[in-house]
Amino acid sequence: MSGRIAIVGAPDEQHCAHMRDLLAERGQEVVVIDTRRFPQAEAMACEDGAWRLRDDDLADLRAVWVRSVFYSMPFYELRPDLGADPARPGQPVLFDDWHRDWAGERERQSFLASFVRGLALRGVKVMNPVEAFDLHYLKLHQLALLRQAGIPVPRTCATNDPARVLAFLDQVGKVVYKPIAGGAACRPLDDRDLLADRLDRLRSAPAIFQEEVPGVDVRVYVMGERIVSSAVIHTDGIDYRGRETGFERVELPADVADLVLRATRLCGLAYTGADLRRRPDGGWVLLECNPSPMFLGFAEATGDPIDEALADLLLAP
Repeated sequence: MSGRIAIVGAPDEQHCAHMRDLLAERGQEVVVIDTRRFPQAEAMACEDGAWRLRDDDLADLRAVWVRSVFYSMPFYELRPDLGADPARPGQPVLFDDWHRDWAGERERQSFLASFVRGLALRGVKVMNPVEAFDLHYLKLHQLALLRQAGIPVPRTCATNDPARVLAFLDQVGKVVYKPIAGGAACRPLDDRDLLADRLDRLRSAPAIFQEEVPGVDVRVYVMGERIVSSAVIHTDGIDYRGRETGFERVELPADVADLVLRATRLCGLAYTGADLRRRPDGGWVLLECNPSPMFLGFAEATGDPIDEALADLLLAP
């Protein structure tokens, strides 16, 4: 099938670079939409629905892999490396022009998200759709979709009410918490978090509180309609990211495999890295479906060709 494949992301990000090279090895021409350089040092345009990257007409694209995340409402990330206060080394600084930078980021993300949606509108295969990234940002909505479909998820309370947090803790026992929109690790709720001054911080922003599901972490990679890799991730922390101590390939029971595939479809994902917990009693709980999961380290540890499966999916008619 003719036509190029686009990668939306930073060319020097390891997953983008790896997939660009892998697709090139298969004889596929690839164009990278450099999200790190746009708009300061990368020119794009949309004229009456026709998209261009510099002088390159992108009308021949047949598939696009979205590595970078676009949200309907952007995060504003403080930069600790500029304008730092010598008395507070390593601490982020809120600049007087933060509103300008935030507004600029909003416009950037709106442009790029419209680009990806516009490709889908004209029949280009998009992996994964922007709507799926929004769903990842709307974690409560994703949980609601899964729960409504009968897929087991952790008991959850999202609130800005300290009294509700304490009541939820009494109901479920051990509790973990994390941001509603993501962007930070999941942490265990401990005695320090229950101090009045800590709980009062909920008045400025709500958070997600969930039962701490006992058991082991299992990451499952889905490509299209098939599971291509699944393994237990051994860790010494509640949130395994960056704290992995080992990987152990595991065969999913048929009903659990079906559960993961159903969840992937529900979330509108062409592929995903799904996070589950396997309870000591043999039960399973789905924690989340990720729209742009990292996979290189996992593939290296398990020996499963996740990258090849992603390439197959992009190249399929």
